[in-house]
Amino acid sequence: MTSIQDLEVTPAQLEGGQMIPVKQVKFQNVHNLQLFIKDNQAGTEVTVVNQINVIGTTVDKFSKL
Repeated sequence: MTSIQDLEVTPAQLEGGQMIPVKQVKFQNVHNLQLFIKDNQAGTEVTVVNQINVIGTTVDKFSKL
C-alpha cells in the first residue's frame, strides 16, 4: 500500500503545536484516515502520541462556498 502524502514533522512543529497542511486535492473525499509513524523524533524505542487534531470541513459546507 502506498501513501497519498508523506509528512515529515520537525521537533519545532511538535513543540509549538503548529498546523501541518496537507494537499487539499488529495483529501477531498476522506472516509478513513490511517497514520503510520515510521520513526521517533529522538530515536527512542517508544513512540508516544499525546494528541492529534484533524481540522477540516464537510463536503456539504465546502460545496456551498
